[in-house]
Amino acid sequence: MPELDGLGGTRRPSGSNRPRIVIVTTSGLDENVHPALHGGASGFLLKDASPAAQVEAVE
Repeated sequence: MPELDGLGGTRRPSGSNRPRIVIVTTSGLDENVHPALHGGASGFLLKDASPAAQVEAVE
């Protein structure tokens, strides 16, 4: 994303129609997970997660 990283994009939406956001990343470090969830993400998923885990995260 040229102007904003994923965490910043998670914080940007607001209001009653705020979308639910699942962060998809290669890094599962606590130092990345906690800010994402506190920033408004509904979930956090590693890019190598199984197809079943990906479906579950979206549902």
